[in-house]
Amino acid sequence: MKILNVECPVVITKFPKHEVIKDKLLDLISSAEYECIEPIKGNSEIDKLELERGPQDSVARVDWVHAKDFERPWVKFLWAYFIENYITIVKKLGYRGAEVRDIWFQQYLKGGTHGWHSHGQNYTGVYYLEFPEGAPFTEFQTMETRISQENMITQIPNIKEGDFITFPAFLLHRAPKVLNVERKTIISFNIDFV
Repeated sequence: MKILNVECPVVITKFPKHEVIKDKLLDLISSAEYECIEPIKGNSEIDKLELERGPQDSVARVDWVHAKDFERPWVKFLWAYFIENYITIVKKLGYRGAEVRDIWFQQYLKGGTHGWHSHGQNYTGVYYLEFPEGAPFTEFQTMETRISQENMITQIPNIKEGDFITFPAFLLHRAPKVLNVERKTIISFNIDFV
């Protein structure tokens, strides 16, 4: 078998009008329906197998189950700003258009984490809505790392609150454990470029 390693873009931009919309958006998120993702307790045989795979997800508030509902108040508020940013990215990457398939928020408190995973569309991304000093950056495993099976992790350096990253959905990525006590809030999305 031959594996050709081809570069693919990771786009980092500042979210337009972040300072203007942040407080209102956080307020709308605070009143949104959500679920909690709690670590597995390890009581069943299946739980024990999962625990062997490594640290478990722990997300204080997430509305993933509503990710296809674009009528949620916080999504409607964000939408015009979101689309403005995506028009710029679509043009820069040379695509004809894009369709957002899912959008959701995740809030992490101390100890919160989201393990290695990938997404189903051709691109995905993260808007760092609330990113306090010391909050962990999104980490990636590159294809080179996966092929060589070395335990190398890539971080996008110098991510700051208000940053917006877009990357190929097949890239394995994770949110490392939050060690500080402040809340970290991200908005994630899946998008197909055409």
